[in-house]
Amino acid sequence: MNIKIFIVLCVSSGVLWGCSKETAAQNNIVSSATKETVTTNKESPMPPKEMLAPEDNPNLKGTPVLGFKLRDSTFESVKKRLSHYQVGGESYAGGGILANDGSGFDIDGLMGTQFGFDQDQKLAYASMVIKEVDHMNHTTYKKVVNYVQENDYKVIDKQDPFVGNRSTTFKTPNQEFVVVSAPHMGGFKVEVEYFTDDFEQKRRDYQSQQRAAQAKSESANF
Repeated sequence: MNIKIFIVLCVSSGVLWGCSKETAAQNNIVSSATKETVTTNKESPMPPKEMLAPEDNPNLKGTPVLGFKLRDSTFESVKKRLSHYQVGGESYAGGGILANDGSGFDIDGLMGTQFGFDQDQKLAYASMVIKEVDHMNHTTYKKVVNYVQENDYKVIDKQDPFVGNRSTTFKTPNQEFVVVSAPHMGGFKVEVEYFTDDFEQKRRDYQSQQRAAQAKSESANF
């Protein structure tokens, strides 16, 4: 009796595989005269492309501030690049809050920063506090205002009294706001805020509700 022996050796990338009848049939491996070696070359899956951080993505055109982008930067992307940060509570826009002591930014006299996010954890607010080096001449305040003006943002309000609080408000092409202020009794510092219109509306609504609640609480005592 003739005994036909079929041996199929399947090798893929140095790994020995057991071949079923279905596999042999599919590959037409039928031979009584010789041993056949079937090598299956499978393409290695391409590694997924690393996602660009919002700050590095040139297609995202959010208003830049401190190396981040309003509406584009996220809670996680900001946190990843902050040093000595603290996590706060909830911002007016419904997202998280991050703050740091000013370290890691190349700004003379920077005392601290704060970042607020919306419900989608996108950057809706950024602020910084900078030490005023000459409160009589408002040197730091004027310098910061000039820096912001270099971006060709539109000045929509300017308060420049001889004595009192100074401020300049800009509007960006993305319809966001930048406010540079120097409180008269603010401890010789300059405050800079970047925020979206939605953030500002929610902040005003919240503050209005707080004032109403305070008035109601006070009136109950009379």
